[in-house]
Amino acid sequence: MVNSARRRRRLLFLSPMDTERWHQAKGLLDEALALPPERRQAFLAAATPDEALRSEVASLLVHYEDDPTFLEDPIRTEVLQAVAEAEDRAGARLGPYRLVREIGHGGMGAVYLAERVDGQFEHRVAVKVVAAGGIREDLRHRLRHERQILASLQHPHIARLLDGGVSDEGVPYLVMEYVEGVPIDVYCDRKRLTTTERLRLFRTVCAAVQEAHQNLIIHRDLKPSNILVTDEGRVKLLDFGIAKLLGEDPAVTPLTRTGAQALTPEYASPEQLRGGPVTTASDVYSLGVILYELLTGHRPYQVRGRSPAEVERIICETAPARPSSVILQPAVAVTPARIGAARRTTPQRLRRRLQGDLDTVVMKALRKEPERRYRSIEPFSEDLRRHLARLPVQARPDTLGYRLSRFVRRHAVGVAATVLVLLSLVGGIIGTAYQARVAAAARDRAEARFNDVRALANTLLFDLHDALHDLPGATPTRRLLVANALTYLDILSRENRDDPALQAELAEAYQRVGEILGDPHRPNLGDMDGAAEHYRQTVALREALWRQHPEDPARRAELAEAYGRLAVVRSWSGDNDRAIALTRQALDLLAPLRGTDPDDRLLAHMGRLRSELGWWLVWAGRLDEARGHLRPAEADLAALARRHPDDLDLLIDLFRTYNYQVDGFAFQGHADSALAVLTDRAAPLIRRLETRYPFNPRARGVITTFYSKRGNQYESLGRLAAALRDKQAALGHAERLVTLDSTNWNGHQGLAMAYESRGRIQQKMGHSDEAAASLQRAMAIKERLYRQDGNGEAGNTLANTYRHLCTLYLGAGRLDVALARCRQGVTLQEAVVRANPADAVWQDNLGVLMVATAQVYRALARTAATGPDRGAYRAQARDWFDKSIALFHVLKARGVGWPIDVDTLVAARDALR
Repeated sequence: MVNSARRRRRLLFLSPMDTERWHQAKGLLDEALALPPERRQAFLAAATPDEALRSEVASLLVHYEDDPTFLEDPIRTEVLQAVAEAEDRAGARLGPYRLVREIGHGGMGAVYLAERVDGQFEHRVAVKVVAAGGIREDLRHRLRHERQILASLQHPHIARLLDGGVSDEGVPYLVMEYVEGVPIDVYCDRKRLTTTERLRLFRTVCAAVQEAHQNLIIHRDLKPSNILVTDEGRVKLLDFGIAKLLGEDPAVTPLTRTGAQALTPEYASPEQLRGGPVTTASDVYSLGVILYELLTGHRPYQVRGRSPAEVERIICETAPARPSSVILQPAVAVTPARIGAARRTTPQRLRRRLQGDLDTVVMKALRKEPERRYRSIEPFSEDLRRHLARLPVQARPDTLGYRLSRFVRRHAVGVAATVLVLLSLVGGIIGTAYQARVAAAARDRAEARFNDVRALANTLLFDLHDALHDLPGATPTRRLLVANALTYLDILSRENRDDPALQAELAEAYQRVGEILGDPHRPNLGDMDGAAEHYRQTVALREALWRQHPEDPARRAELAEAYGRLAVVRSWSGDNDRAIALTRQALDLLAPLRGTDPDDRLLAHMGRLRSELGWWLVWAGRLDEARGHLRPAEADLAALARRHPDDLDLLIDLFRTYNYQVDGFAFQGHADSALAVLTDRAAPLIRRLETRYPFNPRARGVITTFYSKRGNQYESLGRLAAALRDKQAALGHAERLVTLDSTNWNGHQGLAMAYESRGRIQQKMGHSDEAAASLQRAMAIKERLYRQDGNGEAGNTLANTYRHLCTLYLGAGRLDVALARCRQGVTLQEAVVRANPADAVWQDNLGVLMVATAQVYRALARTAATGPDRGAYRAQARDWFDKSIALFHVLKARGVGWPIDVDTLVAARDALR
């Protein structure tokens, strides 16, 4: 019984081969077995130049010498029987298809090139046929399983299922897209692709596997022969014969049989070899093996000719050599020179190319423990993108950076103290590094210290910062991290101005500091001018890098992102025209890349930019043009959100498309249309955010905005009770956001707006005292924020609060207080408009304040005790009406599309004469 199990287990390690190759191997095996054992290896060496074939036969000989009954194994007999039976199928007809010739063979049977012969149309396809014999029922089940899997996958880089059925003899078959291609490793070597070209092609494979994972399918047998590339360079992922649906019941879909697992050991993960649970991390491992081979010409483990126990021990217990360390070693029948030539470089240059990031990325994918690999294909592919873009990768070696990032995740509460200690250590290393650098006698040591400082700066900038990114209350700590990282990188860059990778890291550091200082779309410290300055630095660096490599798509994408970040800050600071111009520049940069991105990031970036452009156009009053950008952006981002349902950035970007459309409808007075957008399209997304991200500050900010905006529409429609209910919900979310992170300027701004919105509803409902209390709370918060930052939007929103208080006190008959608030608001709003006279929204708000001031003077005239006072107040009222009318005429002449009833104002003015 034990021997039988051992024999079955050994069958795992026989690589699938086609019929002709099997007969070649069998002939050599028979001849070798006729010789004494000591002469067999010499015979094989002289018998064939095919090293791969020699290795196959040598493997069989090892199994035979270990257990002479191996060749009598019943499973092997079944496989040989399947091969023999498959030989007779060429020329047969299955349904409307005629089998032309066999193009592949494996444990499930044979794959044939076939033609459609029913006269309907001409079409060449690949037909997979289950072999007959003792294992037929097991393989039939797997074929039916593969058919179900393929039917659920629709992706340009996954071979499509076209048809399927059962022959008259009861033989099941699948009809698939015929791919005229070669295995990816053969293609790369044949085309002599460079390392960069191989990485880009490999990321396409990652996108196909990610699509399968998103459909809850694990491939489980990824290897070069299952990844074909056409002569035009189009990738096709094949053979889901042993794929597994995530979460399926193994009793329903058994994919093993008496211990004989269907897999290829050289590419199988340790958990697969041990029979453990198979997850998406298993496919990550297999892709890591493939990438290792594509980059180096070697496999991470040399297992051919070894016993099954040795193979399992090597793969499960032995750490593979780093890719860069094997380049100068000869591979099977391939010299280092040939490996380098196949990549259009020399072995020495290839070794340097792989050192560092690529070593780190590949070794992370090949971790023995699934939980220490990449959590999915997406971050694996993203790290390769970052490497190609000359950005630091997220994978870090198992050193100080790795341990620190793990510590942050385990001890978020105490991270600030840990960071301060780390910064002290870094400061000491900086001093040591530069002392060493200026010493000519210690040049080598200085270079090593330089690299240490750079690595530590990147640990601060990426590992620790990213671990803290969505941690409530972490904004000041994040600022400390990135500011120190920026200082270190800035010092290093002055020493190495010709290092593009270092310049790219510096640009990323400037961008992250800008984000933390005052990016309105992210938790920030309220310094919008500081954010703008750092974003301008990012733009300058990335423009220089792009000019050096204008053909590099990564450089284009990075520069477009910098333009987009700067546009947001410029618009919120009042320079809306500049924001429009920057966003158009970003979209123009990305336009040539559309359709070339395998992982949807480019489409998401373009959707976000089009959405922002739509909003800037709304603010400019160009509402029809704005809708022409907002609706396509919504369509693209909604499609991406369906494909990536757990991507918080995508969900937030999608909500903004709804939010911006609501603003457009509201400015035109179409509250019913705005409410429909919020209720029908935005509300389901908000429910998802409330469920999945209850403590995330960015999600909480979006939720607050939703309830506030919906309350606005209820208010416009006169549904005050519903409006107050939503405003109270918005206030509750805003208060929790500030409680979670008291340093977040956006949170305080949102809290002020929530108080103000509630006060406005309370005023309309006749609850004057409650309204006054709410508006006073809003004013106090906004005055503090304006003193802190002083940017145009902070001044605009504070002036609006003064206007609401003015109208509240006007209605309550407290005319002196009302006049003081209105004049206060006008003075502030005039300063805001002077700083940026092109902003139509701020000018419109100034006009509304002028109207409120005129109404206060009109009320004062009505209550004045003497005729001269009444005359003076009436003159003041007429003057303020004139100012507002003149301003609104200017806005109408500019084509602003908001409904401004100038005729009503003229009538009110004339009534005062």
